[in-house]
Amino acid sequence: MNTKQKWMTAGIGALATLMIGGGLLITTPASADGGLVDTVVAAVVDGDVERGRGGNGRGRGGNINTGEFLAVELGISEEELSEARQAARDAATEDMTREDRQELFASQLGLSVEELEVAYEAAEDAAIAQALADGTITQEQVDLREAKEAFNDVFDKSEAKAEILGLTVEELEAAKEADTDKEELLEDAGLTREEFKAAMEEAKADALAEAVANGDITAEQAELIENAPERNGRGNRGQNNGGNDVEGGVEADA
Repeated sequence: MNTKQKWMTAGIGALATLMIGGGLLITTPASADGGLVDTVVAAVVDGDVERGRGGNGRGRGGNINTGEFLAVELGISEEELSEARQAARDAATEDMTREDRQELFASQLGLSVEELEVAYEAAEDAAIAQALADGTITQEQVDLREAKEAFNDVFDKSEAKAEILGLTVEELEAAKEADTDKEELLEDAGLTREEFKAAMEEAKADALAEAVANGDITAEQAELIENAPERNGRGNRGQNNGGNDVEGGVEADA
């Protein structure tokens, strides 16, 4: 599996959950709901697959039939795909995990979860190609996202944050769930925002150098990550997902 397939696979479970749970409808017409192309574009540009951020199914190139990609890969009609999605949604219960919902949707299509994942990967490849052709995303954005996904495979940002704060990952996650104020966490660690940010930048730089040395990413990919423009808060993400990040109640540039 190549790097692009790896980062797209990471969103498969979320896509399946959204398809069954109501956040994403892969149906026709494309303008009816957020669709696969828009969700994939969001993944490339913002890293927001799990939030299901999609538009109206239209790229700058015009009206894109977002159901077509997956239906073609599965060898069924879009109507059959929509019916399977609805049947899985009707059968789903609130206590089901994402994996349960994914398996439920796959079973409605007469597939294993693994077979459905392969179809998603191929469909998302097609969606990426379409978005690139339409100019909705750029090759530079795709390259940057691939570089970040490869780096994230070897750099656990939550682990780095927890270590700097003198916490375990579990303790940091618990603080996040409890909506603990970031200033409280920083105060407990005896750190200022600036000191925390500097420590995260140092940890990231060290991890980048190690990833290149170990052959996990290329020097070119490291340079892309290092030179990626920062997001300006939550409202202006720019073309990457590498700026100020709120996670576990702590804001850090990592």
